[in-house]
Order: sequence, then C-alpha cells, then structure tokens
Amino acid sequence: MVDGAEYGVSRTEGGYEVEIPVPGFAPDAIEITLKDDVLTVSGKSEKRNFSRSLVIPEDVDPNAINAHVEHGLLTLALNRRPEAQPRKIEISVNN
Repeated sequence: MVDGAEYGVSRTEGGYEVEIPVPGFAPDAIEITLKDDVLTVSGKSEKRNFSRSLVIPEDVDPNAINAHVEHGLLTLALNRRPEAQPRKIEISVNN
C-alpha cells in the first residue's frame, strides 16, 4: 500500500475496525468506494498513489460504514447490521 504498509482489521462489539496507514495523504486525496461487497480505499498525491480492496463480511451494514483520518491513519468502522448484533435477553422471574 503506502510504502509497503498494510492494513489491520480487528473485531469490535458493534462490528469491525479497519486501520490503514495513509501518511502524507490529505483526507480529500483519499477515496473510499463500496461495490458488490468490496470496499476499495485509494489515494493519490503528486508523488505516489495506493489502492487497497477488501471484501466486507455479510453481517456488515453497507449504510453504516464510517471513516475518519487522524495523524496519518485512516480508520474505518464497519458496523454490523442490527439483526446481526448480539441482543440481550431479559430473564423474567415467576413469583
């Protein structure tokens, strides 16, 4: 990717988090697209460019993907569909 850097994926309570190093790329130089369950992140500057694609899991809500860049790190929050998230079951007590 950027200077040989890769991306990291971790599972969270609400879905997944993807971290992609993007040092030297302004947020407006990064493009994120989703098509046919493939998330593609690409960036272009005067000196270099990169592109990374990953298939998102079926339980991810494509309308609930968020992205932000801070200190040269792009973080994507891939939130799971509400029906795929754990649900707490209340216990009733019979008297």
